[in-house]
Amino acid sequence: MGQIAAQPRIERREVRGEPLTLSGWRITPIKRVVHIAWPGGVWLWQRPIAVEIQEGESLRRMPVHNSTRRAILGLALSAALVAIVASRRRRTRGRREQEREPNG
Repeated sequence: MGQIAAQPRIERREVRGEPLTLSGWRITPIKRVVHIAWPGGVWLWQRPIAVEIQEGESLRRMPVHNSTRRAILGLALSAALVAIVASRRRRTRGRREQEREPNG
């Protein structure tokens, strides 16, 4: 008989990279992995989220900010704002022209 279709499997986890020791500091990169598997394939997305820095007994976690994503989001929001303002101006201009036309 036929196989039963497997359900898509979604995993999201943090993965620590190989630590690097430099001048008494131990630096460990951390990434977020999103893994989606379905019967026809796999989608894998990885992005850096933080760096852990250990110096002696002190451990600090410094987040990695995605400035490219922020810039693209800012551009998209700006473009949407310009489109909304232009659309409203066109509508307002059309209404003014209709009000100026004599009712004949």
